[in-house]
Amino acid sequence: MKKSVCLILLLAGLVMAAVGVYTGFFESRGFEKASAVITRIEEERDYASDDTNAMTYTAIVTYTVGEKEYTEALDQYIFTYKAGKTIGILYDPANPAKIHADSPVAAAGLIAAGGLTAAAAAYMFLKRR
Repeated sequence: MKKSVCLILLLAGLVMAAVGVYTGFFESRGFEKASAVITRIEEERDYASDDTNAMTYTAIVTYTVGEKEYTEALDQYIFTYKAGKTIGILYDPANPAKIHADSPVAAAGLIAAGGLTAAAAAYMFLKRR
């Protein structure tokens, strides 16, 4: 494998791991936990894909903070989400309409995938030397 490809893979892996660290540890710092009910799943054609059948999905959740009820779109979709399911969310106390899924698995997956990609690329780069 060419050195330039190894370096690109190394960089991509480091970026993936950094995004995982940011989303898992910093993006929701200061947020509070709450339970939310998935009220519906919105389905839309993915126009960015070459596949004409590709779809994107958005989970719409309802939750209560204090005495006010909110209905917002979740920032990620996991295939196990179904209407009526109760999930954990994180909300910003200063702006309860700002939410994130309480899913450390997604952040851990990005960190692991990025770390493995970076390690494999570094190994291939050093092996070529």
